[in-house]
Amino acid sequence: MCSPRERKASCWTSTTACTHSPRHRALLPRAKGSASQTTEFHESSASQSLDIPGIRRAQMINGDTEMAVTKLDLVPRYGENARICLSYERKRSAIDIAPDAGYKLEQCTPIYADLPTWSEVMSDTRDFEDLPKEAQHYVEFIEQQTGVPITTIGVGPDREQVIKRPKPV
Repeated sequence: MCSPRERKASCWTSTTACTHSPRHRALLPRAKGSASQTTEFHESSASQSLDIPGIRRAQMINGDTEMAVTKLDLVPRYGENARICLSYERKRSAIDIAPDAGYKLEQCTPIYADLPTWSEVMSDTRDFEDLPKEAQHYVEFIEQQTGVPITTIGVGPDREQVIKRPKPV
């Protein structure tokens, strides 16, 4: 996003984001309300893949002991499969944690896995066991890859559309 100093008249209208730079174009899907989290998406595929190495870096820095997944109901918008970045390849080596510098990230190629999505509406779901099996697998896959339990799952835009899970002992 542009700072007020660098913002141009073309940067923002009432419904669209800045498109005068590649970085801002990569962020455009976020401005339209698609599913994304700051640490969860690789900019080259901002609205299409979950970035596990980015989450691992954030967890390493922050010491997270639990996570929340928001907008789980929007994952099926991206088609029959949800693309997840499992690691990066940089200089012919696989790395499991996102690099600590932008220039290193630019040298990386994401390594993806695809998980099946679901077609069921889940906005009224309040128990994890009532989610579609594919959605349960998606959440459990993220937990397995990151090693951190997901205790809160957003299944719609309202505050009440949340599934709370107990933190494992």
